[in-house]
Amino acid sequence: MLPAGDPGIDPARLVFRLTESHLIPRLKPSFKNIIIDLPPMINIAYSSLACRLADRILLVARYGVTMMDDLEKAMFLLGQERVAGVVMNSYQPRTPAWLRRLL
Repeated sequence: MLPAGDPGIDPARLVFRLTESHLIPRLKPSFKNIIIDLPPMINIAYSSLACRLADRILLVARYGVTMMDDLEKAMFLLGQERVAGVVMNSYQPRTPAWLRRLL
C-alpha cells in the first residue's frame, strides 16, 4: 500500500505526474490487484486523466447523497465496459437489527 496523503493544492498535477511516471505499469507484474483511490470525478477536470490509470473502475456512491443521474453520467464518461461495478456506502438500514439477523 502506498498511502497518498493530502494531494496538496494541485491534485491535477499529482495525477499527471503519476500517469507520466509509468508507475502503475511497472507495478502490474508484481501485484495482482492495484487499487487507486480517486476523488469524486463529476465536474473535476482531471478525472478522465486519473481514470486512465486503471484497467477497471469501481464506482463508489454514497447512499442518499449520490444522485442516479451522476452515476449514469460517470458511467457514460468512463465507458460502461470499464466499470466493474458500483458500491453503495453509508447505508443505514431501517429494518431492526434483530430482524436482519433472522434474514
